[in-house]
Amino acid sequence: MREFDGNSLTKRLEESRRATQARLKKVTEASKIDDPIAAERKAAERAIIQARRTEAAARREAKAEAARVLAAQEAAEKARQIELAQHNARLEAQAKAEQAELDKAAALLADEQKAALAAHQKAVRDARYAARKRRQR
Repeated sequence: MREFDGNSLTKRLEESRRATQARLKKVTEASKIDDPIAAERKAAERAIIQARRTEAAARREAKAEAARVLAAQEAAEKARQIELAQHNARLEAQAKAEQAELDKAAALLADEQKAALAAHQKAVRDARYAARKRRQR
């Protein structure tokens, strides 16, 4: 067993509190001293932070510029597609008009052919009828 040294609990707690205060005082006093190395380190940290901010701003600006360029390209592409669609619509309308004219001409030709065929058939029928009448006389 350990020997009893006579230190009570309150005495040990008090010594612990004093030691903690001494460490805290040492740290706060050390930070108050104007250390050139610490000043250089802080200046370097500030420079790094400023450089990071500048780089971030440059990245944001580059990203915004890329978005503007992309939007302009998309607008140009959309305008080109609209122009192409209008051109195709004009060609399609022209083709429909030409097809309508061809259909109309074909219908007229078909009507003429039907009329010619009907006239030919009537002539053949009349010729047969006339031949039959001649035979009957």
